[in-house]
Formats: sequence, C-alpha cells, structure tokens
Amino acid sequence: MAVHRQRATWESRAKICTLALFSLITLSLAGCTLLGNQAATNPTVSVSLSPASVSVQAGRTQQFTASVSGSTNTGVTWSATGGSVSSSGTYTAPTSAGSYVVTATSMADNTVSASAAVTVTAGVSVTISPVSASMLTNGTQQFTATVTGSSNTAVTWSATGGSVSSG
Repeated sequence: MAVHRQRATWESRAKICTLALFSLITLSLAGCTLLGNQAATNPTVSVSLSPASVSVQAGRTQQFTASVSGSTNTGVTWSATGGSVSSSGTYTAPTSAGSYVVTATSMADNTVSASAAVTVTAGVSVTISPVSASMLTNGTQQFTATVTGSSNTAVTWSATGGSVSSG
C-alpha cells in the first residue's frame, strides 16, 4: 500500500510539473504575441528624401519628394538653410553660390527627418557692351558679349531691326 501511495504521489507531481510547464509556455507565447501586436501598432516612423543631393544654379528651382513610412500621417514640414522651400517641396536656390541643406521633418514624429545636400552654383550671365548705341542708317556697330558662370562662352546674336553678323 505504501508503494502504491508513493507511485500516486509521483504521478501527481509529474502532472503538476507538466501543467506548470504547459502554462509557462502558453504565457511565453502569449507574451510574444502581445509584443508582436505592439510592434505592429507602434511602428517606427521614418522619412526618406529624393534626390539625396543635387546641384542647382543660383535662383533656380528643384523639386524634392519626401516619403514617410510607419504612420498614416505622411505629411512633412520643409526647411532650408539657404533659399526657400514651399510646402510642396519646391526649393528655390538663393542668389549666392554655396552649400546648403533641405530638410523634410515628419508631422507624425517631429524628431524624425531626412536631409538633402544642395550645391548652389553661380548662374550663367551674359553682358553686352556697349549696352546701347545710336547708329546712322546702314551703319555698323561692333558689340562684344561676355559670358560668365560657364565654360561655354559661345553666343547667338539676334536683332529686332537690321541684321547681325557673327565674326
């Protein structure tokens, strides 16, 4: 009888240990599921910006596109260290050459942003000398064009009255 009672006690303990182990595994899996759901409902917000770097002539515009992931609020606020940028991401370069930064900041999480490097180059300009001239009918006048801001210094001449010859 003592052997039978001892065997019943061991079987009960084995059932209790099995039940405890099963409960522990179940709770662990439930915890993983809860953490998995938490990650799915609170994803990390990120912002990407295109193009990531660009060269623009002074005073010209460049369109930037921001993409926000991890939130249903995909809006961004724009800023620039030089020049200006519209709410739609259109950047207008300043009139002075230099290196600048355009930044898009997430409206869902204002600690998250992406930036693009902008190199502003001097614009091409053409000056004509003399600026004006008085001429006799069928007279001639020599004009000179000076091109700056480009290695290509070729010009095409035209006039609203009379004719122009190159050379």
